[in-house]
Formats: sequence, C-alpha cells, structure tokens
Amino acid sequence: MAKRALLIGVSQYEAGLPPLAAAPKDVAAMERILQSPELGAFDEVKLLIDRDLEAMQTAIDLLFQSCQKGDLGLLYFSGHGITDDNDRLYLATRGTSKDTFRSTAVSARFIQDIMRDRSYQRQHVLILDCCYSGAFAEGWLAKSVDINLKPQLEVEGSVVLTSSTSTQKSYEDKEGELSLYTNYIVQGIESGAAESDGDGMISADELHEYAKRHVQSAKPAMKPDIFSQKQGIKILLAKARVDTKLEYRRLVERYAENGEISSVGQDILEFKRESWNISDELAIKIENEVLEPDRKRLKNLDRYEKSLEKTCKKQFPLTKKVMEELKELQELLGLRDEDIHPIEQRVMALYVPNPFRLSQSNFIALILLVTTGLVGGGYWFVSQTENLITILPTVSPTTITASNNFNVDTSLPNPSVLTMDGSTSMVVIIKELRAAYRQSHPTLPTTYGFPDGKPNGSSPGLQNLINGNVWIAATSRKLTPEEEKSLQSFPIAKDAIGLAVGIDNPFKGNLTKDQVRDIYQGKITNWLEVGGTNLPIKVINRPTTSGTRKSFQDMVLPPDGQSFAPDSANFRTWENDETTPILRELKDSGISYATFTQLKDPLVRIIAINGVSPTDETLKSGKYPLIRDLFLAVKKTTSPAAKEFIEFALSPQGQEIVKNIGFLPINSIK
Repeated sequence: MAKRALLIGVSQYEAGLPPLAAAPKDVAAMERILQSPELGAFDEVKLLIDRDLEAMQTAIDLLFQSCQKGDLGLLYFSGHGITDDNDRLYLATRGTSKDTFRSTAVSARFIQDIMRDRSYQRQHVLILDCCYSGAFAEGWLAKSVDINLKPQLEVEGSVVLTSSTSTQKSYEDKEGELSLYTNYIVQGIESGAAESDGDGMISADELHEYAKRHVQSAKPAMKPDIFSQKQGIKILLAKARVDTKLEYRRLVERYAENGEISSVGQDILEFKRESWNISDELAIKIENEVLEPDRKRLKNLDRYEKSLEKTCKKQFPLTKKVMEELKELQELLGLRDEDIHPIEQRVMALYVPNPFRLSQSNFIALILLVTTGLVGGGYWFVSQTENLITILPTVSPTTITASNNFNVDTSLPNPSVLTMDGSTSMVVIIKELRAAYRQSHPTLPTTYGFPDGKPNGSSPGLQNLINGNVWIAATSRKLTPEEEKSLQSFPIAKDAIGLAVGIDNPFKGNLTKDQVRDIYQGKITNWLEVGGTNLPIKVINRPTTSGTRKSFQDMVLPPDGQSFAPDSANFRTWENDETTPILRELKDSGISYATFTQLKDPLVRIIAINGVSPTDETLKSGKYPLIRDLFLAVKKTTSPAAKEFIEFALSPQGQEIVKNIGFLPINSIK
C-alpha cells in the first residue's frame, strides 16, 4: 500500500481577504510528521504554497488519480474557507478575492467529485484547517452559523477532519505560531499522545478526538468535526511513539486541571521523572504543551474581563455599539456565551446604582439585562428569594409590544442562561430571534439545542421542557393532550410543508393530496402510477420525533387511519431529524417533505399539490393545502425572561424577522 499526500497552504490573497501567515508553517509542520519514517511514513508528500485555481485543482486531481487499489491519499488544506449564501464551501486560492470566490476558489463539490470518482477500494483523508474569518471581510455579511459540510465532502471510504464547522472568528494566526487546529494535529502525531487504543497506531478518529479536545480547551467556541462512510473513520494515519515520554505526558494530562497541576500530582510526576530518567528540561516542555490549551483559554477570559472592566469604567450602561464590539472580541477569543456570562455578572455588579449595592455577606447573583435605551426608559427592581438576590431591569412598553398578549404565571426566578430546544424546522427563526433579542438583552445568554447546541426536534424538545432541562421549546406541531397538562404553547409564525423530489427525477407533474396520501401509505409505489416513468418511488419519511412529520401526518393522512407504510426497501424512515442529508438522497426516484424554507436547494424540485405550489401568494391566500402554525412553548409556571422572549417573537419587530426569513407572520393569512 502506497501513502501519498498533498499539502496546500494559501497565505496571500487578492482584495478583501486578509493574509494568513500561519498557512506555510502549517504545511511545513505537516510535511515533517508525514515524511518521518518513524511517524507518518508517507511514500510521497507534495507541497503547494500560494498557487492559483488551475494549479490547485490539477494537483488535487493528480493526487487521487495516482492512488491505486488499497492506497491512502491525504489532502490537507490551510487557508481561507468561504461559504456562499447556501453554505456551499470554497477553498480560497492565491487569486481569490471577496468578489470572485465562486470562479477563483476550489469548491468542495469539485473535491467530492474527484474523490468519489476514484473511491473504489481506496482510502481518502481530507483535513481542512479553514479560517472562516474571511467571511467577515469588509462588505460581507457576517454569519455565525454552523456549516453542514458532511453532504458536500462525504465520500464512501473517506474520512474528513475539519478545524471548525462554525464561521465564528476562531482562527489563531500569530507570528511564529501554527494555526490552532494544525498545532494539535501535529502534536498528537509527533508525541504519540493521540493514540488511545493501545495498538501503536494513530487512526483518523483518534487524531480527531485528540485535536478536538485540545482545541476546545483553548477556544471553546471552535467546533472541530469528523465524518466518514464505511470504516473511513478507522483509517490508520501514523505510527505512535510509545515510550517513557508518552507515558509521562499521559500522567501530566491526568493531573492537569485549569492550566495547573495539583500539589500531589507534582509530587507523583517528580517521582516518575526520577524513575524514568526524564530530564527537567524535557519534563517542563511536556508539561507546558499539555497545560497550554487551558492556559490560552484562561488568558482569553482574562483579556475579555479586563476589556469589559475598562469599558464599564468609561461608560455604563453599555451602548449597543459597545456591546457589538464586545461580541466581536468574544468571537475573536473563541469564547462561548456561557464562558463570558459569569464575567459579565461579576464585573457589571460593581456598576449597579448605589441604592442596590449589596453587602458582602449576601450571596449575589446578578443578571443584568442592559437595554439600548436603559437610561431613558425602564427602571430597576430587586427581588429576593431566600439568599439569592437578582437585579433585573424592566423593559419599557415601547421596547417590546406583543401583538397577542397572553397570561402566564411568571413566578419562577429568571435563569442565568435562557435555554431552548426543539424543532429543526425552526432553527433559522430561533437563530434570528435570539440575535435580535440579544441586542436589547446583551448579558442574558440564550442557547438552542440541549445539551450540545444541536436542536433535537419538536418532541424531544418538548420533553426537555417538561423535564426542566430548558425554559422554552420550539415546536412545529401542536401539543398533545398529555403535554397540555403541564405546558402551554403560543403560535408565533406560519409555515408551509413542501413536497420535494430530486432535480434529476424525470417526474415533472404535480400530485393530488390523495395521491400524496397513497404514496405515504404504500398504496402507490411506482412513478408510472402518477403519470411518471417506470421507476419505483423511494419514499423518505422523517423520524417519529419530528414535529414536521406529525404535522404532515395530520394534514395528509386520514384521521381514521393515520399510519404510514412500514419501512421497506423503498420506504425509509430517516434516523435523525435533519433535512439536507434527506434531500441529497432523493436523486432520480425519491420523494420527501420538509418545511418550505428548507427546500431552496438546487438539487431538489418542489412538487405542486392539487395544482398549487407554495408561493407567497398561495400561502397568504391560504390556497396551498399544507400550511401549519409554529409554536413556542413554556411550562405553565415559568420565568419572566421566558415570557418576554415569546412576547418579543410576537412583537412587530419579531414578526418582521419572521417575514424577512421566509416564514409567514402569525396573522398574515387572509
């Protein structure tokens, strides 16, 4: 088996993209470990630095062409990653500018096609250390979203490792240093510390876990990811140096916490150094490498705190502009909302007006909702529950005016983080509402998705609300009678469910609602039966946890027999509540459904129902047959902050957000 690698680094760009000094250093470090006979033992390692589109595409093509049956081909890239409005990824070249990336950068689709064409009985590894900060260049729309790279890059027999699936400014590029992700990729192989199963080899998944753990220790907001098909995750990349140095490193990792080693741990390590004959110089080097991620994170937290302190001394309450600048600093430092919230509580407590200063004997928890117009509207009140004292500003009636007032018991104290979970169809709505809500409530963090920031779907989200894991659940279906015993829901938007087929599907007609019902109940199984060609209809249904599935079931299947066909070769219930992977599976004979706003994908075509397609006109008129409400739900006894978020969603500002992202305001249908 031959092992071949192509290492690409791009440090210089055209107008609008900042240079990245670390890229050539990243490539040199990767070359060192891959060429080493004791580590990577690659037969061929080629380098490409600051080249144009033609040179990069040609080199990528030749890399995978040269791999024969059983060979390993590794492609590494360090440089700017750019995404378009549809989250399609491009790897910037020397000739890429902010205005020409579609024609001058290497698309992920190009790499996927090349790998797929040459995937038979070959092993492909793709490592992307992309700096998404290019998306924040002047004149670009700044995004802070997760990118779904899996359908763009996944190929059978391959494995893809990415530095981050988030477009936050989390890239580290200091003079003399490697980029953060590559630093720990190199360290994991060079030290042997990435090896975890005792076989003396470092596999792709072991390397990913090592790099991810250390990257997120240093910058928690970064989200390294890995995805593969058919055993790609276990591709062996390098040999591990198993010696006393590695054993010492593992001991240091065991006794390290928050950038320090405990006193007992230090005594144990000193004993081991003597017995293993490890020099003090080498021991200090290993300890510093292990402690570095936590020390970086603590340094960044300290930097944020000092900046906030200086800002508050100069001006308090903080203006909207200052809060935006602090948010930018937070992103540059790679910190999450939950990382900085204790700092904001601690620092801002010093600037609460004197009448509300509290004695040191009290346990103080301050949740400061600093609004843009705090000085001119709103007032402070203090509530005390046992020894927990919370200081909150009220919101002036002109700040949030709900179009649908509702009564809800808000006797519970406000949380330090307003947690939410629920519908994957409502991700965009919740994201935009949270962003706008934060402008007027900058120190009340909000999250969507429990426990890891990934929404679980309507039913699991509602269950998390019932269990007390979150304060708000977003649901794309109505509550069940059982759920209504403890919860109440409020419609905040209307949405259409669209029926989709792959762009290559020869069926160009429309379906009646009865035909859709019969397809999903297994009574119609061939496109020929609805006027198409002689192909089996491959139905993809959403999982049982999906609110969209429940709404579709209620609207399409008869109330006296609401059962979908059982799973079979041509009827598949998707495991996870996700849309993009489902759409990628439709191809030339599949059919599925999703919220209308998620069907703006060039690989699918929306099917009209009863001759009516989901358009602005047919939705507003109510003519389109598959329209549903989207809800926010809370417990019957909740907090003022949870109620206020829902009021914001129903306010004119919130409903304008709903409209601008392609959904219908709740009172828009004629």
